[in-house]
Amino acid sequence: MVSYEPRATTGRPRRSPGCRLCVLPARVRFTGQDGPLTELLTSAATTRRQACVRPVGKVVPLSRQQLRAVLQELHGA
Repeated sequence: MVSYEPRATTGRPRRSPGCRLCVLPARVRFTGQDGPLTELLTSAATTRRQACVRPVGKVVPLSRQQLRAVLQELHGA
């Protein structure tokens, strides 16, 4: 579900940050990166997660800070 917030300066709606995460799985599948992403996430969960931040960032359009937090949580699970 896409949520919009009014933009104070222009009056145009602005997409909320969570919206990008809604379309992420479809984007990864559409670009054919689901296989490589699965391998990278498996590697991050079983080995050094820090080494996987940059490669995952090339597939997933999120900030490095967000990726680090997610990979750390995945590694600890």
